[in-house]
Amino acid sequence: MGKKHVFDSVIVGSGLASLVCGAELSLRGHRVAILEREAVAGGCMRTEEVTLPGFRHDVFAMSLPLFTTAAHYPTLGPLREEHGLELASARIPTAVATPDGASLLLTQSRD
Repeated sequence: MGKKHVFDSVIVGSGLASLVCGAELSLRGHRVAILEREAVAGGCMRTEEVTLPGFRHDVFAMSLPLFTTAAHYPTLGPLREEHGLELASARIPTAVATPDGASLLLTQSRD
C-alpha cells in the first residue's frame, strides 16, 4: 500500500483565487492540496499562442490589477519574495489593432 497523504484542506482547481486560498491557508500552518485537471496551473490566466504562431498573449491578464490591489496581496509578500515573484507593469499594457488599420493604445496615464 502506498504512502498516505493527510491534508487539512483540498482545493479543486488552480485558478488565481484557489492559489491565493492555498497560500493563505499554508501561511496559517494548514497542509493544503490543490488539484488541477489541466497540465498547467493558473486557471484562465496564462501565456499562450492564441492568434498566430509565435505571438504569445497574457490571457485574462486584466485580472492582475485586482490581484495586486486586493487585501491578500501584502499578506503574500513574504511568499512572493521567497519564490522570486515580481509583477511588472508595462507603460502601455493594452493595445488593439483592427483589420482596417485603426488602433487604440491604453496607457496608465490619466492624461
